Amino acid sequence: MQLIYNGNLIDASTPYLLHKNRSFRYGDGIFESMVMFHSEISLLPFHIQRMQLGAQVLELEYPDALSLENLKIQLAQLIEANQLSNARIRVFLFRDGDGFYAPQNNNAGYIIETESISNYQYEWNVEGLEIGIYDAIQKPVNLLSNIKSCNALLYVKAALYKNKEALDECVILNSHEEICESISSNIFWIKDGIIYTPSAKTGCILGVMRLHILNHLKANHIPIEECEATIEEIWKAEEVFLSGATKGIHWVKSLTHGTQHQEFISVQSSKLFQSLFR
Repeated sequence: MQLIYNGNLIDASTPYLLHKNRSFRYGDGIFESMVMFHSEISLLPFHIQRMQLGAQVLELEYPDALSLENLKIQLAQLIEANQLSNARIRVFLFRDGDGFYAPQNNNAGYIIETESISNYQYEWNVEGLEIGIYDAIQKPVNLLSNIKSCNALLYVKAALYKNKEALDECVILNSHEEICESISSNIFWIKDGIIYTPSAKTGCILGVMRLHILNHLKANHIPIEECEATIEEIWKAEEVFLSGATKGIHWVKSLTHGTQHQEFISVQSSKLFQSLFR
């Protein structure tokens, strides 16, 4: 398997990062996960926009090599080298310089890697997800909250809890005890014909698929509200679904937390999936 490191195609088993890499030492970077079906990368312009925003927040010099056209060229090269048609793609962008907490420069390095996947399109999860609530650690709301940084300890802890509880996913709350997101997805819920999702003010990751869904709903005059809401709103919802760039839309069958348990249907979320991906 090959990957691209700072524009060079190298074998993935070859050591290429030094121990003093700032992403390793300080989480000083961002990453982007994409999906490719039939050699076409879904929502690529949105992914680039989000990387540029993340670089701006971290005060990184965004490399010309990751412009839309240059990234397309490198991805085509990597996909051909790895002989892939359907794949998960990850782009890591990190501050590539020396220094302790204070960097000596803001130059950026990058890695592009691919992983083969078996599906050739977004797939509807017929069974529905069984999810819980991870509230042992709450997500802070600040300038860094909306970007996909390389510091993911909150999500690691939530995923460990998910595994212990034999759940498919977990809702994450912010420091105001508002619904924020899930471990690896944005969250939506439906009540009385209105689709709700946490606003940027909650500190949620500004997901690429979230943006695609919002654009679709607004273009089709489907009621949508970006809001700040407590977990009580989920308990009152009729439907809940999660969204992500690599998975599309997955509906939630149930939410369990302590002695509370709620079942959901998937009528509108199923129709939304069909209108977006079929």
